[in-house]
Amino acid sequence: LNELAGLERIALSGYDRMNLTALAAKSENAVVVVIANQDIRAFIEKFEPSDSPSHRVVDDLAARHGDATYDRFRIDVANLPWPRIRVEHAIVDADRKLEIVGTRDLERGAVYEAAIGHPSVSVLCFTARR
Repeated sequence: LNELAGLERIALSGYDRMNLTALAAKSENAVVVVIANQDIRAFIEKFEPSDSPSHRVVDDLAARHGDATYDRFRIDVANLPWPRIRVEHAIVDADRKLEIVGTRDLERGAVYEAAIGHPSVSVLCFTARR
């Protein structure tokens, strides 16, 4: 979350309360979105004994909020303040340590869509393009 240090947090929508978490923040020149994707049930089943209270907690969360897992995300850039946008996409996972996996130029109103593994964290930096 150091990517968000010193930036103003902004609201976003489309995350869940179980496996997908997203945070966003902005500065004058950039918007940073951090997306954490995990499969809590798979993690608990792998690392916790079957009689662990963690299983009941996960079952309760799934009953209240759903148990979806994700392999893609999409971000609508319609409300960014710049007409021309550059996005840099970095990933942290078992194989990458905040490695930039792509840079793309967009126009306001476009959608940025990409694959996301689990567990992994995607860091997206949207900036004005000249």
